[in-house]
Amino acid sequence: MKKTIPALPVQDITAAIGYYSEKLGFTARHQETDFAILVRDD
Repeated sequence: MKKTIPALPVQDITAAIGYYSEKLGFTARHQETDFAILVRDD
């Protein structure tokens, strides 16, 4: 498997983006009020 695209429900999209960006190295590629697309190249 080369990549996976999980959908993870969260209560606070802004906090989730912050966590995944700062702690796990993801970049928000697209964001709306109820979902976001984050990517990370390995």
